[in-house]
Amino acid sequence: MLERFVGELGLTGITLMVQDWGVPIGLGFAARRPELITRLVIGNTWAWPLDGEPRVRLFSWVMGGPIGRTLTRGFNFVPRFFFRRGLEPATTHARCHVPALCADHRPTTT
Repeated sequence: MLERFVGELGLTGITLMVQDWGVPIGLGFAARRPELITRLVIGNTWAWPLDGEPRVRLFSWVMGGPIGRTLTRGFNFVPRFFFRRGLEPATTHARCHVPALCADHRPTTT
């Protein structure tokens, strides 16, 4: 999908920013089409074997396969389920351990 998007727009000289689970997708694209990439920005990701992590491997297998694609396309599953906690008001979250950092991100009441 990424390659098709870039191709249809005719993009070149790309600064590609990748993060988290998008890193394997972005780096795969960069490796296949290095002539289109000028710079890479890589943030907050993993770069180690997951052989000893059965939960992560199972999650990747399910969400990267037909089940995960169907859930994502049909129901926007990952944002609705896994990210939901990050979208709820701060009062529903666990207590902030660094109040100075959390103060600016709490909803205000009027």
